[in-house]
Amino acid sequence: MSDGLSLPCVILCGGASSRFGAPKAFAMLGGAPLVVHVRDRLAQQTNGPIAINVAGEGFDAESIKGVSHVADHPVIPDLLPPGTGPLAGLHCAMTWAKEQGASGVMTSPTDIPFLPLDFAARLAAVNGPAIAVSPSGLHPLCGYWPVQLLPMLEEKIADGLSAARHWARAIGVAEVLFSPTGKIDPFFNINRREDLSRAEMLIAARKPD
Repeated sequence: MSDGLSLPCVILCGGASSRFGAPKAFAMLGGAPLVVHVRDRLAQQTNGPIAINVAGEGFDAESIKGVSHVADHPVIPDLLPPGTGPLAGLHCAMTWAKEQGASGVMTSPTDIPFLPLDFAARLAAVNGPAIAVSPSGLHPLCGYWPVQLLPMLEEKIADGLSAARHWARAIGVAEVLFSPTGKIDPFFNINRREDLSRAEMLIAARKPD
């Protein structure tokens, strides 16, 4: 756990997981669900609260509460209608953080099991909106979001914006570069079943952080 950083974090579990075929939060990797991997990585970086965002429909929020290690974390459903897209998760995260009295919030999808342990500190150091970049490209849902941007986000969503990448571009977000750890891209994400198999091999081969 971090000695100084106390920012709230939200794990985004609201995606449709259409390519994976089932909610990825519950997919088992190395003996634990993906949501637990991300929770454990974040818990080493901040003393702030960690919440779990779920979609308003098509996701069994009660099942999250039954997962060991995350059962005590707040589960926060999307506040916007189904079909809003990935920005619904950011909207929910920023709204929740504002209610906690926080100035900003860190977000990560549930399918990034190797999230770097300096992720929160490096993005927070920007002192403004920031997202992660790695050799595999931009990761616009892996970011830090000042809650003062919430009205702008709501305006953009009302205008039809749905892609997190376009939102990041609209606000001039800073891009923070993360290098691979050995052969592992720190933002390797699980989109398909074969990605899960690849992650199992990476876990078996990697050295401890």
